[in-house]
Amino acid sequence: MVSLLSNLNGARNCGASQLGFEGMLGAGTGSGVSASAFDAVVSGAGQAWRIRLNIWRGQCLASRSLRVIAARYQYVQLSQMGTMVACVHCHSLAQRLARLLLASTTQLRSPDIEMTHAGLAKLLGVRRAGVTVAAGQLQERGVIQYARGHILVLDSPALLAQSCGCFLQDKRIYEQVMSGSLQRRLPHT
Repeated sequence: MVSLLSNLNGARNCGASQLGFEGMLGAGTGSGVSASAFDAVVSGAGQAWRIRLNIWRGQCLASRSLRVIAARYQYVQLSQMGTMVACVHCHSLAQRLARLLLASTTQLRSPDIEMTHAGLAKLLGVRRAGVTVAAGQLQERGVIQYARGHILVLDSPALLAQSCGCFLQDKRIYEQVMSGSLQRRLPHT
């Protein structure tokens, strides 16, 4: 799992997006964009494929299908970032923590998450003490179990009930866009 963190000069970085087995870091490089607006940090163990930049660009130039998939994935990431901005302003820390834990278990394909409260706080853009309180409430309800950098999700349906609707929205958008079934009509001007 890789977390994309905002890169604000001198300010605390916070999570802008997260990707796992379903994602791709650097999708835009296939279309010639080499710069990144975010810092990428591995936030969960797993395996990943790596491809050289020149080979990726060459494959994207040669394959319309690959360009379409990369463009769709970039749309998904942009949509998820937009949802995250709204989520930060509209939902409680407890809801956002539940969303992050759901996304992490989905992206890691495991209910086990190796992450400290400090790491969670960085991704959520809050103080560690706030994460400790919110995680403690989830643990008291029997939804998660945590100890020193290890979180085990015990009840995913209950965690989903504690979260905001952003997790399901992001999941739906990903499935629709990547399958090609989401076709938004632009208004005629």
